[in-house]
Amino acid sequence: DLSGWYESACSYGDPFQSCGLLSQKQEVCRGKDRSWSFQGELGKLTKIPSNTSGAYSISFNDGRTSYEFYREEFDVMKPDSNYELWWVQRRQKVRTVRKKKSFLVIHPPCTFDTVGNQYLPFA
Repeated sequence: DLSGWYESACSYGDPFQSCGLLSQKQEVCRGKDRSWSFQGELGKLTKIPSNTSGAYSISFNDGRTSYEFYREEFDVMKPDSNYELWWVQRRQKVRTVRKKKSFLVIHPPCTFDTVGNQYLPFA
């Protein structure tokens, strides 16, 4: 219950009903609460609104939970590569990744669905 402890609740939607927004006068959280932010986290777009002023849904745990943000609250980054080739040394009890090589497919030209994180079928 945040009643009287914080100025208002966070704007991250239903999963964060227990999140309190610090006022400008408050520098630290109260009691056993701790400060937390999505800043610097890498997420995946799970829902794009039909109008540009709506909320986008972003997941930081591979789609298990999504949080709502408005377009001015996040940056979209395009990856330098879209596949990885792994060299793995396999032994009887352990497997060791020896090297990872990232690469980008440029031909044949395909359409990549960034929301579904997959390529659309080549026609």
